[in-house]
Amino acid sequence: MSYFDDRVVLITGAGHGIGQAAAKRLATAGARLALADIDHDSVEQVTAGLNEGQGKVFELDVTRPDQVQTTVDAVVQSFGRLTDLVNCAGGVSGLAHPHRRSIESLPLEEWDAAFDLNVKSVFLCSRAAVPALRAAGGGAIVNVSSSAARQGSVQAGPAYVASKAAVIGLTRQMASSLARYRIRVNAIAPGGTESERFLRAMADRSAEDVAAGLSRIPLGRHGYPADMAAAIQFLLSDDSAYITGCTLDVNGGIWFA
Repeated sequence: MSYFDDRVVLITGAGHGIGQAAAKRLATAGARLALADIDHDSVEQVTAGLNEGQGKVFELDVTRPDQVQTTVDAVVQSFGRLTDLVNCAGGVSGLAHPHRRSIESLPLEEWDAAFDLNVKSVFLCSRAAVPALRAAGGGAIVNVSSSAARQGSVQAGPAYVASKAAVIGLTRQMASSLARYRIRVNAIAPGGTESERFLRAMADRSAEDVAAGLSRIPLGRHGYPADMAAAIQFLLSDDSAYITGCTLDVNGGIWFA
């Protein structure tokens, strides 16, 4: 019997990139999945490859408290419990928007949008999920930060870097306060990952610029969503039973803790 056979995992941002890869990997491991995304059609496609009854789609704007609570309640009603949460929803990186890269040119509303999508969403989803995780006897939360939070980024911009750094701080605080309930809280900090959004942003760059970027990564390649999904599975699993408050760097060696 797989460890995940009796787990019910809510994944936000499950329709694309890391969230989609995590859903596929955890499905293979036997988990039942609540797949949430603001893009209903994309997340609906993810369920097409799952076993009957293994996954259920929830259309969710993770910045809306009412929608978050309603979704968590619906997950518990549908599956009978909730044991784990993966906070993958996020964005507003600035990779394809040069004006987002400068303090001087960054619009205030985009600063607020980055914190809403990257930090407020983690707070709202975790706050709503914790009572269900406590009722299940404990569980795990994995948040998605970024290597940009570790070392800064000229390309990503201040709002993205600051908000992803806040995710690391929130992860540590939640880990400290929720350990008594047997709820572990960890994060991953991905390097550049070949999601759809990342590849679109990279499409306008010259081959020379791409090669120069890759030359700075010791392992010589960008990450794949599957790399991040493997790290997420590890942090959810019993293999990491004595790990909490950790941010796991999954970046090909571009930054060392």
